[in-house]
Amino acid sequence: MSSSYRFRSGVATDVGHRRDTNEDSYGTADDLFIVADGMGGHDAGEVASALTVKALLTGREEHGDKLVELTDLQQWLTTGNKEVFDYSNGRAGTTVTLLCAVKHEGVERLAVINVGDSRTYLYRSADEQLVQLTEDHSVVQEMLRSGHITADEARHHRAKNMITRAVGSQLRLTADVMMLDAAVGDRFLLCSDGLSNAVDHHEIGLVLTSAQTPQDAADTFIEQALDLDGSDNITAVVVEVLDAPPETDHQKVQQ
Repeated sequence: MSSSYRFRSGVATDVGHRRDTNEDSYGTADDLFIVADGMGGHDAGEVASALTVKALLTGREEHGDKLVELTDLQQWLTTGNKEVFDYSNGRAGTTVTLLCAVKHEGVERLAVINVGDSRTYLYRSADEQLVQLTEDHSVVQEMLRSGHITADEARHHRAKNMITRAVGSQLRLTADVMMLDAAVGDRFLLCSDGLSNAVDHHEIGLVLTSAQTPQDAADTFIEQALDLDGSDNITAVVVEVLDAPPETDHQKVQQ
């Protein structure tokens, strides 16, 4: 059984104004979309992010046309984690955020998985609302959650780039998993922090609303991030839902 979801996507990336290399990586398949932001210096960060994306895409390709099980997706990420750890002995790492159509408890849904501070946003077309689906694994996010700083202070805090989880930094990986349903017209943004640190929540919503195509949105995000900051690598993957499974009893309960 293949996925009932059908998507179209747009991708864009830029090295930014201050970096020599782009340590971000991204990947797309019919029903799998990934952004990873490597760290560890030249030749380490870019390899870490590339290895993680490759492990996920290879797993998806070898799975064929069958709908992915959530456990498959988690295993592919575990494989990527081990490859990064083995490559650098824990000295390099990468964030990752991904969106994939999966079968979970007998129902087709969408899985969002994240490690680190790369983010996934969802713009719901029905209620015109932008939601940040992922929570950063970072020192600043922990300070924000505990009430020690405000949201505005978090945006400009000197520790905003210090993350508390990364793929490849340890042999045991802990990733957040969120299951959700989407409707035709919904749009997702997966991005590295070079974008989310520069473009605010309100502006992200405006771009996802107004852009004609996902590629237009991705290109606009890169332009805005470069204009507003550009101190880091920037990557955007924008995904639009073209077809979705029929409404299930599970979805009716959620509404």
